[in-house]
Amino acid sequence: MLVRSPLASYYFNASNTNLRVCFQDVTGDIKQSVFDGQAWFPSPRGVVGKADLNNGLAITGWNSGNEVRELSAPKVS
Repeated sequence: MLVRSPLASYYFNASNTNLRVCFQDVTGDIKQSVFDGQAWFPSPRGVVGKADLNNGLAITGWNSGNEVRELSAPKVS
């Protein structure tokens, strides 16, 4: 995780409590950590985006977490 990484999160309650937290690593990849009501683990989705370092992040989820949109300023080549 990038030091002072921007964070974004969303919560939903389907069959149990679910919390998703997005953060940025040192290469600019945007990743997710997942809390399922009992433990934290890396998201099975892996890298969910890429952006220039220390840009803002936003995330929203709906349909019991089946629909998700992560937003950030795109990586500039």
